[in-house]
Amino acid sequence: MAGHEPPVIVGVSGVRSLEPGGLVLGLFAHATYRPDSLQLDPGDLVIVCSDGVTDESSGAFRPGSVRWACVESSHGLDPETLVEHLLQDVRDFTAGEQQADDLTALVLRYRGLQ
Repeated sequence: MAGHEPPVIVGVSGVRSLEPGGLVLGLFAHATYRPDSLQLDPGDLVIVCSDGVTDESSGAFRPGSVRWACVESSHGLDPETLVEHLLQDVRDFTAGEQQADDLTALVLRYRGLQ
């Protein structure tokens, strides 16, 4: 994952982390990758963040961490609100400190097959 935490899925049943699947995409010409899939349920959120979001305060998306707690109850939020919530959480924790890294977050909601 190039130093980034794996994406997380926030669903009705809680938060789960996607396991890393191999080498960084496009970095090594000889790299091989295996296909994989997962089942999303309508309403699930997929969260992908840069390490600037997860490194601050040991906020990695791991059970018990600051960032994990931030998304644990976010299933009903719209993606825009969750992004704002995540970034504000980092800003609150690092208040008064100079920003050391980028803060990038992408949140997608799966609506199901239409």
